[in-house]
Amino acid sequence: MPEHPSDRISHEDTLLASRVAAYLTANAFVTIAFVTVSYGSLSTTTGGVILELAIVGLGVFLAFFFTAIGRRSVTAIRFYRACAREGISDVPDSSLREFFRDGRTKLDNGITLGHVPSHQVTKTETKSIGKSIPWIWRGASSPNDVIGVLLPGCLAFFWVAVSFTISWGSTFDLDKHVLPSWPFIGLSVLVVVLFLFLWMVSTWPLADVGRETKSDGGSLMAVLGRGIQYRVGKWLPSPDREICRRLSDGIPLHSAIPIPGDLDGPDAIVGGGQLNVEAAAALLRQQRMSCVLGFAGPAPYLWHWNGGDDGPSESGPMEAALRMLVPDAEVLPWTPRGEFDPGPHSPSDTRVEVGNVMRLAEERGYSRVRFITITPHVARVAFWAQRLRRVDFTVESSESILVALSPAHAQRVYDLQSSSAYRTTVHDERAGLEKLLLPISYPSA
Repeated sequence: MPEHPSDRISHEDTLLASRVAAYLTANAFVTIAFVTVSYGSLSTTTGGVILELAIVGLGVFLAFFFTAIGRRSVTAIRFYRACAREGISDVPDSSLREFFRDGRTKLDNGITLGHVPSHQVTKTETKSIGKSIPWIWRGASSPNDVIGVLLPGCLAFFWVAVSFTISWGSTFDLDKHVLPSWPFIGLSVLVVVLFLFLWMVSTWPLADVGRETKSDGGSLMAVLGRGIQYRVGKWLPSPDREICRRLSDGIPLHSAIPIPGDLDGPDAIVGGGQLNVEAAAALLRQQRMSCVLGFAGPAPYLWHWNGGDDGPSESGPMEAALRMLVPDAEVLPWTPRGEFDPGPHSPSDTRVEVGNVMRLAEERGYSRVRFITITPHVARVAFWAQRLRRVDFTVESSESILVALSPAHAQRVYDLQSSSAYRTTVHDERAGLEKLLLPISYPSA
């Protein structure tokens, strides 16, 4: 029967605590038995030594057994925490069984959970156990790892060391035949090697549970800029809608500083910088790949933006915004060079940005570029990508990506595409495309 992840976490925590208590109790009895035999009258006899080794073997077996059980409990707890992070309200038992069997499972919302490195999982704790106890095992990210896996593992090492102590330098008299100690030492060494192998396979490196992403090393994601603004003391990607400035020929320019005005008026256009960043983040959570953002120098609206020096390239602020959403994103930084670098006070536009990306993809050996931009900008990007093509490419709409991967954005996208700013941007883009596609004007008949 499906249960809420928080209920399952509580249940697994209680189960782990009871198992650890049972193990410590059993280990105490084993220790008492070993001490009784070691310091009793049997300690000097062959039967006493064999009994000691049998007790040690029981201690090693219990340590192995409870390490495996503890590892399973810790994994279950991490699994249900991952479900809670993904907003799953009901988790059937079959999902956990499938995860234990295959190492991955697909949840009801379509997300696949699997074993991932701990650094790729977003933590909600303010301070990890490694920071609280600096000398603790680095793979232990919670107390459950320590008491459920590390503790019985350390006790297994203890019992193996005890077996060495018993075997080393001892001789065994069986039916009046004195046997050397080396077979028993060899057996102890074999147990240690076997233990280390099983320990490393089962617990090292200690993988966490999180959203499983696929690797696409052959593709380069290129997120088109679409504007940045200086707000609240720093550069940020442009909002969904903004008030523009227009040149004498009517061409709209983004504004480096927000301009107050009616976002449903004639001067409102689609910005889309933040929209592009969020679409890229949604894709990167599903599939790992290298990416570039705003891959060109400062656009004209950033020249002398505040009466002084030129503003930054759109690349830096957009990368910072992306890392707020995907901290481990593999971003290739913008470096001014190459045939499409416009240089100071030369237009940095879609042609330049697409040319830079194509050049980079060819130099780095990428087989395909995935351009990400707002829907009104798709046609212009496709035009220049085809004109400057060096590798295969696709052009994808940020709005479509967000709605497909994060349905919560549906209302936001609907409001944007229903606005007058969106219609104005579509009109401006169409006029720009006509200039590209119809560069020669013919006299009317």
